[in-house]
Amino acid sequence: MCARHILANWSQNWRGIERRKKFWACARATFEAHFKYNINALAKLGKCIVEDLIKYNMEKWCKVFFLTFSKCDSIDNNMVESLNAWILGPRNKTIVSMLEEIRIKVMSRVSKSRAFADTWIAKISPMTMMVFNPNVTRSMQCNIEWNGDDGFEVLEGAYKHTVNLDQQKCCCRSWKLKGIPCAHGIVAMNHLNMDASQAISS
Repeated sequence: MCARHILANWSQNWRGIERRKKFWACARATFEAHFKYNINALAKLGKCIVEDLIKYNMEKWCKVFFLTFSKCDSIDNNMVESLNAWILGPRNKTIVSMLEEIRIKVMSRVSKSRAFADTWIAKISPMTMMVFNPNVTRSMQCNIEWNGDDGFEVLEGAYKHTVNLDQQKCCCRSWKLKGIPCAHGIVAMNHLNMDASQAISS
């Protein structure tokens, strides 16, 4: 189940805009301290509210528990639902006809994707830059301290993050989850006059 479906089930017993906001804050938290802050705030909104929420497998809908090898931090399954809707017509046909029609649809999609990629003005996709550019802006609000050859401590608001540039890793986990440098990694690379866009995972 994805976060959206879990919210729909969970909110049958726990309605309210504030509870919904705290649910999404918990789901989107990428590091433990931020998650604990949001889960504690949620706990104040109802007795047993957290107990009801953690009945759902948190590894499936909460970023703080996601593994980092896939470089995907999506917390809902809209992609799967879109695919199912996309192949709805062919699914009603015999197996050979269905597979042939899906093959043609996939080839057409790959062709359109290649044509779209040819319009890019850089090697990095526009969708990636839509994540990277706000991180660059956020990095300007961070304070940095050097703590070793490739290590930095970055302060953003109330949270201090440890960055290791050699491992392309930050304790906020956002860099590893998405494959796109987080604000803390960007400020560390800027400190060393490095091009942060070169650290985007290919």
